[in-house]
Amino acid sequence: MAAWFTFTIAFSTTLISQVCASGVFELDLHEFKNLKGLLANGNACKPSCRTYFKICLKNYQAVVSPGDCIFGSTVTP
Repeated sequence: MAAWFTFTIAFSTTLISQVCASGVFELDLHEFKNLKGLLANGNACKPSCRTYFKICLKNYQAVVSPGDCIFGSTVTP
């Protein structure tokens, strides 16, 4: 029993000290066209409108739900 406990503590300590996270997110959008010239609410742009994107970084979700952008967000100009 003591050997198992010692192994568990040693393994957990090793695992914790070796786990770290970092990363880079890149998005390369080559082209997007708003062919119908509609706003998000379905109304027409008068006479024209600029398209922008909101980028929200979240943890993985099988079904994406609205909510906080855990890892950050930005809006294009």
